[in-house]
Amino acid sequence: MNKTVNRLIWKLLSLLAMVCLMACGGEETTKPIDPGQDSSLTGACTLASDLPDCGACFSGTSTCNYGEISVTDTSCQNCQVLNQLYTALCDAGITDSLADIEAGIECSEPTQ
Repeated sequence: MNKTVNRLIWKLLSLLAMVCLMACGGEETTKPIDPGQDSSLTGACTLASDLPDCGACFSGTSTCNYGEISVTDTSCQNCQVLNQLYTALCDAGITDSLADIEAGIECSEPTQ
């Protein structure tokens, strides 16, 4: 009786392991995000998702704007204020191209 029970348990464990391995295998069904295909990651959202580290320096207060959206804040060589502008453009749903946004942004020189 013990051999029969042991053999049954062994078969069940083997079957369970095989089912688990089959469930974990197979082809990859997810695709990488392509900014050209996903409208939520075009233009400003692409810029906002790639925000650089601005460091801890202080150049003064500056303003950056694109179209009707404007951001004024203290910044280190306009880094922080540009990051805030990219985020504001993304939040506003601006879908302009990356090149158009980069060409259209205007920033003032930092003032103390």
